[in-house]
Amino acid sequence: MSILNSSVSKKISVKLSLNEINEIKLYIKGAVDGFCNINNGETFSVRRLFGGNNGNWNGTPLQAIYNYYVSVCEDNAKEKSAIDVGVLLKQVLSDDVYWEYELIKGYTNEYRRIGRK
Repeated sequence: MSILNSSVSKKISVKLSLNEINEIKLYIKGAVDGFCNINNGETFSVRRLFGGNNGNWNGTPLQAIYNYYVSVCEDNAKEKSAIDVGVLLKQVLSDDVYWEYELIKGYTNEYRRIGRK
């Protein structure tokens, strides 16, 4: 299934400025492009792009999301941050004017670049 603009309706919970959100989206877009250019045809997810060995967000725009949840005393700041990054990832993929992506639904949603628009 292709991701369409109409399929992106969930909003992020984090309260950040528009500039911060745009910077985060640009960072996500760069991560997606880098991954897809190196791993042609492979699936990716928030966990694969920004978790595991890439889970230290210090020094990246994503840190602002985590800092927000820590500041509002969220016990599960990591999980809440990952959810918001997932929503932003889906928005970035949906808004991409050059590439089309496939959504593979599961416990953890995965995506695959399927071609040019």
